[in-house]
Amino acid sequence: MASWDVVKSSLRKLLPSLDLQSATERIIIETLEKQMGQSLTDHRSLIREEIDDFLVNMEEDEEFEDKPTSAPAPKPTSAPAAVPKVGAKRTATASAKQTPAAKRVAAVKEDSSLAGSTASPLEPNMWEISKSGERRIKVDTYQGKVMVSIREFYSDKDGVMKPGSKGLSMPIDQYRALLSGVDAINAAVENGGQEGFVVDLAKMRKVTVEKYKSTLQVGLREYYEKGGKTLPGKKGISLPEDQWRKIAELLPEVTAAVEAMTDGKPLLAKPATPAPALALESGPSEETKAPTPNALALSEGSGGGDSNVVELSNNRRASVEVYKNKPLVSVREFYQDSAGEWKPTQKGLSMNDAQWGVFMDNASDINDAVAEEGKAGLMVELSSTRRVTVEQFKGGTVISMREFYQKDDKMLPGKKGITLTLPQWQTLYSNLDKLQTLFAASSSA
Repeated sequence: MASWDVVKSSLRKLLPSLDLQSATERIIIETLEKQMGQSLTDHRSLIREEIDDFLVNMEEDEEFEDKPTSAPAPKPTSAPAAVPKVGAKRTATASAKQTPAAKRVAAVKEDSSLAGSTASPLEPNMWEISKSGERRIKVDTYQGKVMVSIREFYSDKDGVMKPGSKGLSMPIDQYRALLSGVDAINAAVENGGQEGFVVDLAKMRKVTVEKYKSTLQVGLREYYEKGGKTLPGKKGISLPEDQWRKIAELLPEVTAAVEAMTDGKPLLAKPATPAPALALESGPSEETKAPTPNALALSEGSGGGDSNVVELSNNRRASVEVYKNKPLVSVREFYQDSAGEWKPTQKGLSMNDAQWGVFMDNASDINDAVAEEGKAGLMVELSSTRRVTVEQFKGGTVISMREFYQKDDKMLPGKKGITLTLPQWQTLYSNLDKLQTLFAASSSA
């Protein structure tokens, strides 16, 4: 079977040639399979994510001129006092050079007498998250897909608020990931920011909570890879604390609107009960056994109860699995698919008997290095190509569990692995005895 890189390249060439108004995901996948002459079953989830990303980028690249699902409200001709004081200023400077769109946002701020009012009538399924009305949440359809957009708006020459380039539009899968991470995001906000905190919306889309110039920011942003590093891109939006809190308050209404546009199907599935650890016999695919999916009831640092897993965060867990009659300890990140089921991602590391033994033997040393804020630069070799390192990243301590590869006589970090934040490590460390008991029971079964 072709590698994902080959499939992705072929898919990106195919998508622009299709009529996406009528082509469904099934049709796209079948067309791609026919074109490549092979089944792409193992890549279907990644193909769906790539299709969603393509549609999102199309929407955001077309100057954000989304057509409303219903006719816009008529422009008011009376009660001029209710209109922001933009018109008079624009009339007085009509001969001046037109202000760039990026700067027109500042021109629509209402004065204190209009606090809480909107710059223009709100469309259906639209909510304001800033007092000025410039930042909004909107639920709409694009190319047949329901999208949730958190975006900054600007006032055009007629005083009508239109979506700008600063923001992020999420298909349902990514919005579901945001919902799943709300509890953890709120906890990070309450803690005043958390270095290294990340909720993954998609492979290259993340939510972060950190301080920037002493101001707390919740970032929803698209990332890109360069030189082996994942870096923040321009596409996205940074929200001050009050705007994030407004979003969290509005999410039940937003979710109800999304569900109404998707046949009423709940976005978050009910919690699933994990299977007993010793029952996992059929292979790596058993990692798809769902962890507790209702992350709104979880927070960073939950311990996983009496199940065979330890919940490290809303979408990360440590578990004991059995593959080909051999136990493995897996520390991995999960995502929720379009059906609401939790599936494993490639971000993680599974340790066999020997590697787990080395990890347990050195766990207290790793924890000591963490307590010293990574100053020691500790490295533990689990095998010839696998390492655990403790280091500083953006002022915070992170614990990396990663597979390395050799190039030009140097050992370089590869993509296979996972980097834990401090709270995630603390949860893992405090549950090592539980994992060891499960591992020993699996070994003797």
